[in-house]
Amino acid sequence: MPRNRGATTVDRGGAAGVLEDPIRHSLCEPAGARGPGTMVPMDRGRRVEDRARGRRRVSPEGGGASPPRRNRFPSGRYGVFAAALAALAFALVLARGAAYGPALDIHSVNYLRVTDNLLDGEGLTHWPSSRGAPIYFVSWPPFYPLLLAAARLLGLDLFSGVHWLGAVFFALTVFVVGRYAAVHLRSMFLRLWTPVAAALSLPFAEWAWHGVSEPPFVLFTLLALILLGRFLDEGKRACLAWSAVFAGLAFSTRYLGAVLLVFAGALLLTRRGARGRENFRNAAAYTAIAGLPMLPWFARNYFVSGTWAGRLPPTEYDAAEILSGIGSAVLSWARFDG
Repeated sequence: MPRNRGATTVDRGGAAGVLEDPIRHSLCEPAGARGPGTMVPMDRGRRVEDRARGRRRVSPEGGGASPPRRNRFPSGRYGVFAAALAALAFALVLARGAAYGPALDIHSVNYLRVTDNLLDGEGLTHWPSSRGAPIYFVSWPPFYPLLLAAARLLGLDLFSGVHWLGAVFFALTVFVVGRYAAVHLRSMFLRLWTPVAAALSLPFAEWAWHGVSEPPFVLFTLLALILLGRFLDEGKRACLAWSAVFAGLAFSTRYLGAVLLVFAGALLLTRRGARGRENFRNAAAYTAIAGLPMLPWFARNYFVSGTWAGRLPPTEYDAAEILSGIGSAVLSWARFDG
């Protein structure tokens, strides 16, 4: 086996069960770029978690390679397990919707009404101009109503579109969580329990059967962070580009997605092991890809309403009440009750 001065890992297929990251292979590398036995150079001093990944490490001092630990639950089975839980989550949302219909609140009603007006040719408005002075949709980004409109064009009514979109995004989130846990967690118990906890998270499932934008926002945010981490670890620009795309989708789904741009920009500007000019270029490119598509939307909002993102009343709760509510929500996730 060739040896380099730096540590090298060798992917091992077959019975050993390589825990490969599907997000990296599907988005960060071209198809067919790598195969079993391809040697992947790693930064000097980087920890290689052999027990978690089922790989063999070559000592930089030229010593012999330690034998790989045989995985009792190979990566292919983790993928099947994650897919089964995703299917369960998908069926849970659809079954609940078929039995009781979508759960609606004031935000759901706004999204459905705006989508209906859009399909009637009245644009993204709460109250169309054909019925008097128009009230424009500016307090939320446009992506979720556009998704509902696309579902309607595919033959689903608005209520069925709410069910199917919620089920699809909930299931995809469970699958991504399961695959990420399989690759990055050492404990078999945590690898299995993490996607189970996501699939059985009733507060998250409740949002999935509401007509709200949280399910797509959570998935886009999760993918953006995973791929950003890949870029910081491995320096692959494809990961950076895809992370920016998903951050842009999150931003166009909820204005809160702007936090991703600030967070990613700060990490990229302070990234170690690269020149300051390169870090600045990466941060600027990330911000441009994720943020520039929203500029026409903000300009439209200002033109029709005089505000960039609408006027929302300030919160009636103080800081202590907000923190208490956050704590209650986290505890409800752990108890799997709403």
